[in-house]
Amino acid sequence: MLVYEQLKAEILAGRFVPGQRLKVQELCQGRNINVNAMREALSRLAGEGLAEVRPRQGFAVISMSPEQVADVTAIRIEIESVLIRWAFARGDTAWESGVVAAHHTLANTPLIDPHDPDRINDDWLKAHAAFHAALLVGGGSPTGSGIAANLTDVADVYRRWSMPQGPHDRDIAAEHRKLMEAALARDAERAAQMLADHYNLTAELLLQAMSADEAASVG
Repeated sequence: MLVYEQLKAEILAGRFVPGQRLKVQELCQGRNINVNAMREALSRLAGEGLAEVRPRQGFAVISMSPEQVADVTAIRIEIESVLIRWAFARGDTAWESGVVAAHHTLANTPLIDPHDPDRINDDWLKAHAAFHAALLVGGGSPTGSGIAANLTDVADVYRRWSMPQGPHDRDIAAEHRKLMEAALARDAERAAQMLADHYNLTAELLLQAMSADEAASVG
């Protein structure tokens, strides 16, 4: 596996804490990789929004703040609202089948890690990303789908860092099912609004979790 893929998988899995410095020499140890290749991998991750470049400090894992969560949420809604309209207008039967298949996988994958109730299931995150990608791919825009995929990665990292999120009445499975139904009905306006509500609720819960964590650390 390429070092870029290794580091990306570790960030997505929550192996690093928000804002943690990614020291090139330390990361090279045990990976059989040279410094230049490591810097190239980190630069690529920074370009995707999973790492940050800090003046005179090098690289760090993305940090998390209410402003960043709000920013990622807003741009996801804008971009994906366009892409989902394109998909509904251009998608064929194969696209519909892909949406149904991706939803089936997601619906049958546990949200919580069966071995750790305080962690989101890695397989669920993969299935979740695949379902949202399947909704958008019918639009025929590889560039748009690539941007959306990067934003999904960032949002999923935020989601993992904010676990556990505490009790709430959200039925996320129903939200995904209704998105699939809107896709099959080609109801673009309804789906765009549902997508916005879906992402805004996720952001709201993340912000609540962040506030609770901050209060706990102060207390």
